[in-house]
Amino acid sequence: MDYTTDVNKKVIKVCVFGIFANIFLFIIKFVFGSIFNSQALISDSIHSFEDMTSSIVSIFGNIFSKNKNNRKYPIGKLKIQYVFSLFIGIFILFAFFSMLFSGINNILNNNKLEFSIYLVLVCVFNIILKLILYKYSKKSYIETNNILIYSNMLDQRNDVIFSICTLIGIIFALFGIYIVDSILSILISFFLLYTAIMIIYRSICVLIDKDIYINKNNMCKIIKDKLNYEFLDILNVYTIFTGFKYILYINILIKDMSFCKIIIYETNNLKQFVLDNFKDIDTVNVNFLI
Repeated sequence: MDYTTDVNKKVIKVCVFGIFANIFLFIIKFVFGSIFNSQALISDSIHSFEDMTSSIVSIFGNIFSKNKNNRKYPIGKLKIQYVFSLFIGIFILFAFFSMLFSGINNILNNNKLEFSIYLVLVCVFNIILKLILYKYSKKSYIETNNILIYSNMLDQRNDVIFSICTLIGIIFALFGIYIVDSILSILISFFLLYTAIMIIYRSICVLIDKDIYINKNNMCKIIKDKLNYEFLDILNVYTIFTGFKYILYINILIKDMSFCKIIIYETNNLKQFVLDNFKDIDTVNVNFLI
């Protein structure tokens, strides 16, 4: 099994587990939050729905990653997942405004959370389930270093934090302090705003081919060390994200044509070194300028 196939399978496993877990959690959190008027739990359910849709987009992207590149689509079709993630970001943005106004309205109208042991059980169950999924995702991320698995891992960690906050609001309601639930709902809604902005920003960056490679500084250092010759200059190094892996471009200025054979030999060695040591690089293109 090659690297790409192995990563695809691990991504799909993480996402499928996440989808079923988040569908169930979204339903029970939204239902019990509505019944007992817990705005924090309702806000938490919106976050579970966002996690579910993100996992669906990730699976969709992996299905496209199995299609081979061709002349019509030289870098494949994976970027389409970022079109969908852009819409997810916009949806979360609307969810932020909805939850913000709902939390403020509850404070102004002094709406009270009705304490129930069922609310506590929902939160505890959510924390345990998401901790299990987080451990599994973290193990898969260590094995693959895949950004989609990493995103799912962070979502699961955040969901644990949200549920702890929601549980705190429910416990305060037991002692007659109801405003904490609404305040926590507003705080969670602002995290939804942050999530929406990050998703929209990253989606736009990928769609306009902005260089977002996190290991670029290390990559540039390696390239300069391996091509440290007086008869050439490295003009620039940049990457394009295909939606799954990166294409690396290196532009080199040749000062002395008599060293062409050496330059070609060294750049071929560099290409192989990059592909062997950076699993997230799919292709290395070297452009020579005279």
